[in-house]
Amino acid sequence: MATLDNQASPTPISTAATGPPRPLEELDRRLKEALQQATELKPLLNQLLRIAAQAIGAPYIGFFESRPGDSSEELVPTHQLAPATDTEAAQQQLSRDVAELQTLAAAAATARTVIERPLNSRPGSIGMAAPVAHPGRTPAALVVMVPPTDTNGRRPLALLDHVANSLSQWQLMHTLDRLNWEASASSAAVELVNEVLASESMREAYLAAANSLKTLFACERVVIAAYHETLGKNELQAISEMAQFDSKAETVEAMAAAMDEAVVREE
Repeated sequence: MATLDNQASPTPISTAATGPPRPLEELDRRLKEALQQATELKPLLNQLLRIAAQAIGAPYIGFFESRPGDSSEELVPTHQLAPATDTEAAQQQLSRDVAELQTLAAAAATARTVIERPLNSRPGSIGMAAPVAHPGRTPAALVVMVPPTDTNGRRPLALLDHVANSLSQWQLMHTLDRLNWEASASSAAVELVNEVLASESMREAYLAAANSLKTLFACERVVIAAYHETLGKNELQAISEMAQFDSKAETVEAMAAAMDEAVVREE
């Protein structure tokens, strides 16, 4: 479990000396930077939790989702930042907090709306949850525990909802990009097969396949080789965008050697 220092409050968002703090604008700027650079959900979640914890001033924040294949409505924390639990009493307190926050997360995910309520496990503190749209996956929610201290003008629930909405939008766009790529790949695969079948020779078929794969994966070069067990090495059959090539050329021999090494390593 990643932890936030239990002895220090999360770093507050810096404010300009020229005017009052604008946490939502600053949060939005940091979120956009993180989302634009993100390619995978797990590292993105870890980064967003830290950003949100600092913006909200929350000693605890977690991403809750149901277990794959679990038909119950229970959500569990798969990513979280929590206070340090150096003692058994602190561990037990955190367990009680998380158990109550689980109920809050499930309620928010089911109702598809933000929810806040006082925590019985920690009198004075407030639990807040915002649903996260999870295209094609299980229900999920972002959950925070806000201490009873003054929030210095911050609006914790609005900030949490903004983070959840930003994450939902990223996941939707990421899913659409993947689906578009898969559709494009399927079309390209059909075209590749047709081009190979229309080839008049094996060499033309290899070249057609290399050219199609180069376009599909947007790579600089595709090389296709056939492994000869009797010779114990690869023989290059085609190099994309090259109708002919010298098998004795230094570059070509280097490609063949790289493929031989890949076979040895079973890559």
